[in-house]
Amino acid sequence: LVNVMDVIKENFNLYHAHIYEVNDIGTELVLTYGSGEAGRKMRREGRTIALTNEKSLVARALRTKSGVIENDLQSAPGFLANPHLPDSRSSLAIPMIVGEDVIGVFNVQSSNANHFSEEDIRIQTTIANQISLALQNVKAFFTSEAALRELNVVTRQLTQEGWGKIAQEQSKPQAYRYDLHSGESMESIEVERDDDQFVQPISVRGAAIGELGLTLADADEEEMEEVVKAVA
Repeated sequence: LVNVMDVIKENFNLYHAHIYEVNDIGTELVLTYGSGEAGRKMRREGRTIALTNEKSLVARALRTKSGVIENDLQSAPGFLANPHLPDSRSSLAIPMIVGEDVIGVFNVQSSNANHFSEEDIRIQTTIANQISLALQNVKAFFTSEAALRELNVVTRQLTQEGWGKIAQEQSKPQAYRYDLHSGESMESIEVERDDDQFVQPISVRGAAIGELGLTLADADEEEMEEVVKAVA
């Protein structure tokens, strides 16, 4: 989105472009993306605007859910010059709407007075709508990714607890050795590994519940690995 702001600034010959997003509790607009070095500085400073700010063009666009133009910032009542944008002369603020919700405001500025018109509102509204959808899609993706990670953690915990309980309830030892050459199977509490042994974890839903170890004389290592993984 930082790149998008830079492209919009260049292609529309603007002085600056940035995005404010509504914070989680719906009380402030927080500058989250901006073009150029000025945008990066303002983002680092954590610039915010209260939704109730009567003098703010950006807050007014959010409250009215419509584009707002100020073509003479220097004479606008209550105008506060931004030290990072000393040459701003006109500004256009467009609400970013998804469904019925305003999720932020798209603000573009020009170094020329009387730069913006109703046609600019229509054009920038189209852009703001596309940015809004992109933001929502990204947030939905990361929300679902986070939920999936949490679910996987819980699933692994439950799997390990469940198999642990089964192991505790079993009367037999938890480790076994089988000798392929003698055909004998021995139950053993402790199974020692040797240097030639290939060990593959036995996993259920991402949780390791045991190990399968194999020691074969003159076996092809890659072939052994594939077989053991498949069996495990």
